[in-house]
Amino acid sequence: APDDSLPRLVAAARAHRTRHRRRRWMLAAAAVVFVLAGVTSGVLLAGRDTGPPATAVVSAVATDSSGQAKVVGQAVLDPRTWGTEVRLDLSYVPRGSQPYTAWAVDKNGKEEQAASWRTPPGGRCSVTGATSIQRTDLDRIEVRDADGETLLRTR
Repeated sequence: APDDSLPRLVAAARAHRTRHRRRRWMLAAAAVVFVLAGVTSGVLLAGRDTGPPATAVVSAVATDSSGQAKVVGQAVLDPRTWGTEVRLDLSYVPRGSQPYTAWAVDKNGKEEQAASWRTPPGGRCSVTGATSIQRTDLDRIEVRDADGETLLRTR
């Protein structure tokens, strides 16, 4: 074998080891950049303003002519980027197979139907609905029977 083959073999091994080390460092650096980008975007998204921060809980009682409660209800109004989520918990809703509806009314009097349902036996129900009206623009929620009579109005 020629006398210069051993130094060439050692030089080739060193070059291979250097390339391998560089590749590992490049992959490690890319992984660190990827993780930092994910953490940074998560922090930026978490700090974004998605609307009013507070959930509103509004209660109402509707009475008949004798002063007896005929409907007792609570509306939980959650602001969303697309409008407002409306969760109703109602008691003593008149029984029957007629449908009931919840209407969202904005400060200008514009109405949107937010939910519809039929009351189960027992006169208690929980209903979840939605409206495109933003929470800051929402004036009230009204519960109406099939004839359009308002049974309950929140403020």
